[in-house]
Amino acid sequence: MTALTLIDLHPGIATLDDASPDAFMTSWRRYMNDEGLARHLIRDASIYDFDRDCFPVIQKALSREDLIDEAHDNFLFSLRELEESFTALFDSPEIRVVFYLGLCNGAGWMTKVRGINHVLIGVEKIIELGWWKKSRMLPLLAHELAHAAHEALRARWLDEYAGRRYSVMRLYIEGFAEFAAQRMTSRNMRGTEWLFWCEAHQEEIAAVFRERIAKEKRTDDFYGDWHSLLGQSDLGYYLGLTFIEDWAKETSLKTIGEAINDDIEKRFLRFLDAAVENSAFRNE
Repeated sequence: MTALTLIDLHPGIATLDDASPDAFMTSWRRYMNDEGLARHLIRDASIYDFDRDCFPVIQKALSREDLIDEAHDNFLFSLRELEESFTALFDSPEIRVVFYLGLCNGAGWMTKVRGINHVLIGVEKIIELGWWKKSRMLPLLAHELAHAAHEALRARWLDEYAGRRYSVMRLYIEGFAEFAAQRMTSRNMRGTEWLFWCEAHQEEIAAVFRERIAKEKRTDDFYGDWHSLLGQSDLGYYLGLTFIEDWAKETSLKTIGEAINDDIEKRFLRFLDAAVENSAFRNE
C-alpha cells in the first residue's frame, strides 16, 4: 500500500516578506522546513532571472490571501479524494506531498529529494495559472502522483536520456501521467476548451513533433504554459495522452509503465506515423 505523507507549509506563508526580492528570499529560507528541499528548489529556479521572472508572480500570489486559502482547501480535498483511487491503481514506495509557496518551480512537480519521491504543489504558480478550483487541482495532483508511481516502476528516469530518445521518453512519461490522472478523476486539468482545440489540430501537432525528432531538434516547447506552439501551449501532454490511450486498448497501465525503452520508441514512432494520417486518434 502506497503511503502518501502530507507536508503542509500553508500556515507559514503568512510569514513571508515580499518587500523586496532579497527580503523575500531571507524569509523564504526560514519558511522552508527542509534545507535539502529548499536547496533543490533554489537550484531549479537558478535558470531564471528571479527578480524579473519569478518575484512578480510571487508578489501577486501573496497579495491574494483569499486565493491561497481556497487553493489550500481544494488541495486538501483533492488529496482526500484521490487517496483511495490512487492506491487502488498503484503500489509504490512512500510519496511526500507538499503544499507550499515556492520559487515558480511549477504548479505541480514530481521530483526526488534524498531518494524519496516528492509531489510539490506550488501555490504561486497555481494562482498565476488560475488553477485553484477543485476542477483543476484534482487532475493536477493526480497527474503528479502518477509521475511518482511511474518513476517507482522504472529503472531510469527522464534526466538520463538525450536527443530523440529524450523527446520520445518525455512524451511517454507525460502521456502516462495524463492518462492515469484522467482514469482517476475523469477530468483534464487544462479544461475542455484546450482539449477540443487539440483534437481539432491533432494532425498538425503530430506532424510538427515527427519533423522535430526526425531532425533531432528539441521538443521542449511542447511543454509549459510559458511556451506557445501553433498558438497553444502544452501540446506534448495531449500527444502523449493520445499515445497512451491508444496503447491502453491492448494492455494494462502497469505493463505500459514497465515497458522497455526500445519498445516504447518503436511503438511511438508507428503511432506518430499513423497520427499524421489521422488514423490513431480517438475522434477519427
